[in-house]
Amino acid sequence: MLHMKQGQRPGIVLLVVMVMLALFAVVAISFVFYAESQATAEKYVRDAQFQFQADAEPELLFNFFLGAQLYDSDDNLLYPTGTTDPTRI
Repeated sequence: MLHMKQGQRPGIVLLVVMVMLALFAVVAISFVFYAESQATAEKYVRDAQFQFQADAEPELLFNFFLGAQLYDSDDNLLYPTGTTDPTRI
């Protein structure tokens, strides 16, 4: 059996192993945060490349609005719940 000298501590190996595990955990967590930030940045770059447009042309919407303002329409056919046309004031 090994005899230890006066003043030596037997738990130094455990301490070194715990420090190494903590170091690896810090490296892994920093990698996760870095990868997540890079994925978010890539998503913003990808979204910035495409310019989203409206589903309908502005002239078509303006013509619909003017048609509803100038010409009468049957509200019961368009809105059977009894409400009036929301484009008319």
